[in-house]
Amino acid sequence: MCDVCANLTEEVKYQEGTYGSLSLAKFGRKTLLIVDFSKCPKYAYCSSKDVPVRQGFKIKYCPNCGAKMEEE
Repeated sequence: MCDVCANLTEEVKYQEGTYGSLSLAKFGRKTLLIVDFSKCPKYAYCSSKDVPVRQGFKIKYCPNCGAKMEEE
C-alpha cells in the first residue's frame, strides 16, 4: 500500500482541482472517496457560491496505488 491509504485514520485530502477536491476517509469499516464540489469560479458572483456540496462513494481499492482497502 502507498502512503495515501496505508494508515488512513482520519480524512485525508487526496487531490485538489479548480472546482473541487477529493479526500479519502474511513467511515466505520468502509473507506470513502469524498468529493467536494465548488461550482462557481473563485471571484465570480454566483448564487451557488460558498454552498457546500459533498458526495461520498464507498471504494474497495486505493485510487492512488490500486491496493485492496482492508475492512477491519
